[in-house]
Amino acid sequence: MKKIGIVVLLLICGGLLTYYEFNLINEQKISYVTKVVALRHDLPEGAEITDQDLQIVSIPNQIYNKNYFLDKNDVVGNTLAIELSESALVSRQTLLEKSYFIPTKGMAMTSIRLTPEEMLCWEVEIGESVCVLHVNQDGVLKTLGEVTVKGIYDQNLDQKSTVPAFLLIEARLVIVESIVSSRGNGRLEIIKVTNE
Repeated sequence: MKKIGIVVLLLICGGLLTYYEFNLINEQKISYVTKVVALRHDLPEGAEITDQDLQIVSIPNQIYNKNYFLDKNDVVGNTLAIELSESALVSRQTLLEKSYFIPTKGMAMTSIRLTPEEMLCWEVEIGESVCVLHVNQDGVLKTLGEVTVKGIYDQNLDQKSTVPAFLLIEARLVIVESIVSSRGNGRLEIIKVTNE
């Protein structure tokens, strides 16, 4: 009789332990720690995204990847490549490239490779104006003109880099022509000038 009592007690304890573990597994909460950008409402293909179109939502770490945006400012002004519905997560694949590669009417574009000193010493942002200088092989300095930064790329031609290596720039055609003709005849330098 004593053995039967011990077996029943062990079965009851085992059953209670199994029930507790099963409930613990089922009641685990998914940790929502990553906040990403999502649409507030449906948007058609080709729509230009505004701040009012966006919201920040929390998603499980397990589904987050680097193609999702963490900051609404990185999405505002972009154009949707496909139609997206409300609460859809905005990723780089759902957006068209900004029209930075198309010059403004009456302007021209080219690219400039930054020197290592420029890469490390200062930051520049898209839309910012900088001045391009040419230093010929004799050390003579000539100002070529002011340009607008349209794109910033690293050595792998990846945008959003902390160490830029190339700038896509836009300026009047005469300035772009002088920049292009100066290549191979010295070096080009980019400087920032504050208007006082």
